[in-house]
Amino acid sequence: MIDCTKKENSSTAQNSGDLRGFVNLVIGERYITQSPIGEGGWSVVYKAFDRVLHRDVAIKLLHRPLAANTENLARFEREARTASTLNHPNIGGIYDYGVLPTGQPYMVMELLRGSTLAELIEKKAITSEGEVLGIIRQVAAALAHAHQKGILHRDVKPSNILILSASPNISIGTRQVKLLDFGLAKCIENDKVSTLTDSGVLVGTPSYMSPEQCRRARVDHRTDIYSLGCTMYELLSGVKPFQGGAADCMHAHLLEEPLSMRKHTSQIQITHSIERIVRQAMAKNPESRFKSMEEMLKAISMPDRKGAQYMLPQWGEIASGLRTSLKLSLRLACGLCLITSAYYAAPHLLDLVGVKTVEIDAAALDKRALDEVVKEMAITGKL
Repeated sequence: MIDCTKKENSSTAQNSGDLRGFVNLVIGERYITQSPIGEGGWSVVYKAFDRVLHRDVAIKLLHRPLAANTENLARFEREARTASTLNHPNIGGIYDYGVLPTGQPYMVMELLRGSTLAELIEKKAITSEGEVLGIIRQVAAALAHAHQKGILHRDVKPSNILILSASPNISIGTRQVKLLDFGLAKCIENDKVSTLTDSGVLVGTPSYMSPEQCRRARVDHRTDIYSLGCTMYELLSGVKPFQGGAADCMHAHLLEEPLSMRKHTSQIQITHSIERIVRQAMAKNPESRFKSMEEMLKAISMPDRKGAQYMLPQWGEIASGLRTSLKLSLRLACGLCLITSAYYAAPHLLDLVGVKTVEIDAAALDKRALDEVVKEMAITGKL
């Protein structure tokens, strides 16, 4: 329960944008709100203190006007229920869930401090391929855990990935990462789920939606692989794979290939190996992507070298070069075989067509007589 003595004031305060109107309220008879942390179009988050377990927590409240919509309520509750079933160091924890007398649902979460990937991309704070891979490995591990539990995230994007605050001396790539917002998550039923809500509204964020999401088709775990590939593309290149409005992005996801990341002006030096990983994750056909998040994680989990970027063997290029060399070698060998065969077979072929060959010791003949014989044979056609 929320402290009724301040309930009306708090509701008015939230509607007017004064977030501090919710400070020092008792929620659920155990949580005391202390200060606002942030606000978005969907919800507002407060730092609070748990009087029972004596720890700081975060309380997320759905905006009061949105609470009038049953689908919004269902999504908010689904986020709490889904995240609470996942136990992984790279997924934000959910401790409790309830509904205020105003009708607003709330969830009590692990208190996290840091910056989202979207904020770090805007600040150009990520400067190396190694940092990108350090972040993506943790997100991939979180998604692999969710998939093993039969849960798809369906909204993987930079703004839903939090990099926890740490000492400035600690590289961004080695800081702990948390995957947030399972509001669009769905349990896999018969290995596939729909991309539509019960009311027929498309789910996902257009800039990061897989082609099957854009087609409003049924999806599986590979839709999260595609979205993570889009996120990886943006981290490395500094721009989204496809630009424009929602319709333009969805059309591009369906029919266009993104530019090579190295064609964008980026402070990160991108290797061929990593570009191939992103390309495979973003394949239009789900069958051409990584078969699982574990497979993608394995591809990007190569040991780094001190002071250098993560490097992956250029096996594709090596194999292509070997194939080309083999083709050239076979052609040369065939050519030599034909020449050799012709050289040794020529006398026998002449015999078959009735041409006789005669060996002449030219040194023993008179030169003028030899010239006359050759001329005569040329005239008569017997040469």
